[in-house]
Amino acid sequence: SKGGGKKNGQVNNQQLSNNPRKRLEQQGLLGHSDTVYQRITVVPGRVYVHPIPQFMDNLAYLIVCCPPKGSRELPVIGVLVDCGEANKVLAYLEVIYDQYYERDYPQSKQFSRGYGIELYAVLCTHRHHDHTAGVGDLLGHLRKSRDVASSSQSITVSGGSTSNNGQCNVYDKPGNVAIVGGAVEHVPHCNLFVRNKCFVPLPCISIHSSGVYEVNDMNAIVSIEVIAVPSHTRGSVVYALRNRVSPDITIPNAEEREMTKLPLQSHLFTGDAIFSGGGGVPFEADLELTGDNFIKNPKGLKSKNGSSSFRPGAGTLSMERCFTEVLTRSSGTWSSVSNQSTAELSVQTLLYPGHEYTTDLLMRQFDQKTVPSDQHWM
Repeated sequence: SKGGGKKNGQVNNQQLSNNPRKRLEQQGLLGHSDTVYQRITVVPGRVYVHPIPQFMDNLAYLIVCCPPKGSRELPVIGVLVDCGEANKVLAYLEVIYDQYYERDYPQSKQFSRGYGIELYAVLCTHRHHDHTAGVGDLLGHLRKSRDVASSSQSITVSGGSTSNNGQCNVYDKPGNVAIVGGAVEHVPHCNLFVRNKCFVPLPCISIHSSGVYEVNDMNAIVSIEVIAVPSHTRGSVVYALRNRVSPDITIPNAEEREMTKLPLQSHLFTGDAIFSGGGGVPFEADLELTGDNFIKNPKGLKSKNGSSSFRPGAGTLSMERCFTEVLTRSSGTWSSVSNQSTAELSVQTLLYPGHEYTTDLLMRQFDQKTVPSDQHWM
């Protein structure tokens, strides 16, 4: 245009760079919920959680681990919970970095083709496609971007403080990404299988630059414990993120040791096991009938579940059993997280469900039609 003004395209790009929500809207990737400006603190200055909308009502979650204070070389680490749509995850990676982390960690932009957050693990709550359909595309994109970046970066990725637990070699292959899933769940592309009560080995990035050695070890400040919830699917798991390290880790850094004095928090990524206002459908719970009596009729047990006598979610109250397990394990004393006494309970327990069903479920819960005729809501 005349007068030296910028072209429309240039003006739009500048506006979008300062407005992440508009950028996602223009790309058609904003999603069903406005989560761009939502960030939950797990460890102040180090670990945060960002929701990412997927499909019609799914939710993925990005767990971010920032480098220690004073770092000038290390990137921001990311761990994703569930991935239905890879393109939305990649778009949100860039937007979240620009909005929250670019000012303090500009060096992170040089990694992974400029997304700013180094994603090294995807934790899948269960195998259903709306939680795993994007894993393959995301995995391929991340590996390709790392192959390009690796020629100019001298970084080492490992399981950090958990390197002796036998499974952490999943990070050792250059460009690899840990795809985590339940041991009996058959999650697509899974290369790290977990079971009840184990702890997920988290990524650690170290770098040698100009004679200086820097480390961003996620395992040294938080832990993610696995809670088995067989009901929605047989291999469904809940991931419990806490601001405590796992029991077998010694914390070497004084600053990180100080963080363990913070009040205990539990952040529960529940997939389709527990929602805000209800529970998931027990598709694979082997629901019992009133007349079932497997003590008197052991052959009836096999007819309920093929040729197997193992029915972890059996019973008409399978979801209630899962809820009880998660509730007791999340509160603290029933978990095997270190540095706990009988007096240390979670002062805060946050739920991160796999779907945004809150309004619909609460409407059903308080609808008089759903209450038995001999009862009523108080």
